Amino acid sequence: MDIDGLDNAVNLMVSSKRMVAKVIVNVNQRSVRMISCTNLDVCFSNRVLLNGACPPYCPVIVAAKDYAIWKRKPKMNVEELERLDGDNN
Repeated sequence: MDIDGLDNAVNLMVSSKRMVAKVIVNVNQRSVRMISCTNLDVCFSNRVLLNGACPPYCPVIVAAKDYAIWKRKPKMNVEELERLDGDNN
């Protein structure tokens, strides 16, 4: 997912008692890009990362998709930081 090509994206802060993560969700492509996460070291040491990326079953990824794509109430706290629309006109 290219940052310049975001046409309908949401910048989110997803948090729980143990971790905080910042993600960008591209709603049209249904993809999530992890910007930062406080749990990344734990995932790396436990070999959870898939080719350096968070797996689709990561609770942060699931909560971000629930909020932005599926419009369901996520199980984690989600705060919308910014909505990035490709219409710069």
